[in-house]
Amino acid sequence: MTTRPFPTVTSMRIGPLLLAALLVMPAAASAQPAGLDLPSLPPAGTGKPVAVSDEALEQALQAVRPMTPEQIRKFRTIMEEQRKAQSLPISPSTPINRSIDVSLKPGEISPVVRVQAGKATSLTFSDITGRPWPVLAVTVGNNLAAKAESAGKPGDTNIVVISPLQQQFESNMIVTLVNNPVPVAFTLRTGDAQVDYRADVRVKLRGPNAAVDAVGGAALAPTSDGALIAFLDGTPPRGAERMRTTSGDVEAWWMDGLLYVRTPNQLLSPIFKAKSSHVSGVNVYQIVDAPVLIVSRDGQMATVRISR
Repeated sequence: MTTRPFPTVTSMRIGPLLLAALLVMPAAASAQPAGLDLPSLPPAGTGKPVAVSDEALEQALQAVRPMTPEQIRKFRTIMEEQRKAQSLPISPSTPINRSIDVSLKPGEISPVVRVQAGKATSLTFSDITGRPWPVLAVTVGNNLAAKAESAGKPGDTNIVVISPLQQQFESNMIVTLVNNPVPVAFTLRTGDAQVDYRADVRVKLRGPNAAVDAVGGAALAPTSDGALIAFLDGTPPRGAERMRTTSGDVEAWWMDGLLYVRTPNQLLSPIFKAKSSHVSGVNVYQIVDAPVLIVSRDGQMATVRISR
């Protein structure tokens, strides 16, 4: 009894492959390979077509084209869905623009900057008068986790851009400001529900470009009043009562027996108790209740009335 070898994948597919070759090119020789049950071939050079059964034709097509057009479309759809899923963050996040106050005093906790892979975060630096404070150098603790650099020539720009390189990490970042012997330290962290798209960092010191206030004196002393920062960000604290003003660029709120005025103008009268300024030029003044304000607008004095 003769034992036949078990057919391999190669031997099972060689017949259809040869048939496919016969369909796309003329017969090269009349000799039939030993061991293959192929149809009779005409003499070489006659140019006569080879008769092939429908079943053999289907097998040949399956060998050279294993997937149907519908299967190819389905395969490409699945691959595209996988690519999109891999590019999305693990959890959704909410973009936030906010202000950060730093005093650079010993023992101060470093503020956290919330970042996410695939999203850039910008930090702007200003002094207590709201004037830009240029950045001299930026260093990230783990440069494999995130990249941070100044958005311009060192010493000329007050903007730092952070680009995370990993999905999950925690590191720190050191920013050195011009003419400031104490660096500003931050914690960089992923995985939060909110992501800082822009954070405006205000250092509670006078920088090299500090503005000279017309009122001057103790009004420019650093303040840790969280209400001032909230009004500066345009998000009044709960309980603040909005007041009416006669000027579109002057906003006012009454809260806890004090008046908070938000304006890009400079307040000349009355004297304010505290002030907070943004690098964009917006100021928030804390004053005792006053029905009339005098402000400087583009070098011209203007009167603004306030009422409930």
